Amino acid sequence: VSLPDSLFMNCSKLASIVIPASVKKIGKMAFYKCTNLKDVVIEEGLTTVGTYAFRLSGLEKICLPNTVTTLEQNAFYDCQQLRKIVLGTGVEVIDRGSFKSCTNLTEMFVLGASVPECASENVFYLEGSDYGTENLKIYVPSDMLESYYVADYWSDPEVKRCLSDKYYTVTYDLGGGENASDNWSVYSYGNEIQLQDATKEGYNFLGWYDELDNKVTTISIDNTADVILKAKWEEINDNPGGSGEEGS
Repeated sequence: VSLPDSLFMNCSKLASIVIPASVKKIGKMAFYKCTNLKDVVIEEGLTTVGTYAFRLSGLEKICLPNTVTTLEQNAFYDCQQLRKIVLGTGVEVIDRGSFKSCTNLTEMFVLGASVPECASENVFYLEGSDYGTENLKIYVPSDMLESYYVADYWSDPEVKRCLSDKYYTVTYDLGGGENASDNWSVYSYGNEIQLQDATKEGYNFLGWYDELDNKVTTISIDNTADVILKAKWEEINDNPGGSGEEGS
């Protein structure tokens, strides 16, 4: 199943969407000029983000699932509000102009175990700039950093200087619950993370707890370590005279 070309083109009132696992490709210009589109959740299953798919949309951040292999040309062109993007472990091809004129893009996480192939034309080009990477950090796995340093396109000095392996992971023990889409699995130093509530049918969410059983509501701006969090739950008791049972 593919989202047809231009499906939501110019839908200025579209603010959020969940793309289900059955969708394998987002068609050309599917979300073109969806200027108020801020919240996009993509379930595992998607493989391709089509040409100009999100051009001139209002995206501020997006996490692509591990099933995505290909960003076609200009996929996120002119997403001027886009600040952060996670490319999952499956990305193999980033075509030309995929992030062209994304003037506020500062964080990109590329999590795969191989270096994605990039088109020879600039991926991050800004008008009046050769590269558009002045404020960008590209985070890659530490065991892959040397491979990026010698790979085509990535080894160019203006791109190479953006590369870093200094990022951290968040592991969520959900205890059978479902995580919030804004609880991302990676973060970088200097960014405070506000944790969102998980959900579980028949239970109230009691909070996130660290390995020392301390309740955690944020990951602090100066944290420099991987984090493991456990969700705690209280069973909803339909009997007003009874008591709920805490679970995990």
